Amino acid sequence: KGVLKENEQLPSVRSLAKDLSVNPNTVSKAYQELERNKIIYSVSGRGSFVSKIVDSSVKDYILSDFDEKASEALKIGISKDELKERIEEMEI
Repeated sequence: KGVLKENEQLPSVRSLAKDLSVNPNTVSKAYQELERNKIIYSVSGRGSFVSKIVDSSVKDYILSDFDEKASEALKIGISKDELKERIEEMEI
C-alpha cells in the first residue's frame, strides 16, 4: 500500500500477479491500460514506471472511465435519477 512517485518503478507483472494472487495476464492488461492513458510508461528491458501526472490527465482518465460505466448502467436500465442519487450519497 502506498503512493508511487513520478518515475518510480512499478513491480514486475509476475511479481504483482503473485502478490495479488491473480493471473499475470490481468496485471499485464492493467499495465497496458495505464500506459495507454499515460499514467505509466515502459522502458524496454527495464520495466514500467510512473509518468509525470498532470492533474488534467488524471481527471480525463477518471471521467472517461465514469462515462463508460454510466453508459453501461443506462443500457441495463438504471435510470439517470438513480445514478444521480448514488453520486449525491457518496461521502468524500
